[in-house]
Amino acid sequence: MSKKVEVGAIQAQSFASAVDLVLKIYKALMPFLTALAAVPLIPPTWRAALIAFLQALDLAATAPSSIGRSRQPLPNALLGEARASGSHP
Repeated sequence: MSKKVEVGAIQAQSFASAVDLVLKIYKALMPFLTALAAVPLIPPTWRAALIAFLQALDLAATAPSSIGRSRQPLPNALLGEARASGSHP
């Protein structure tokens, strides 16, 4: 007989709460990730990618808290222009 496992419904999160959660986890892991980025045994390209990732999260952590909290979706025209230019919204 196989056991049936019930999984609770996953609640949808707003973008802002998801960003807040990512930043909370990042702040806890920042000392470890910073130390890891300094280890010379890690290939230089991986270290460079980790450093870029850390810099992006630092920028997000210092950004105003209103980012991502807008309830207005981006107009399709803006999304199309952003995709055409290679940047992501």
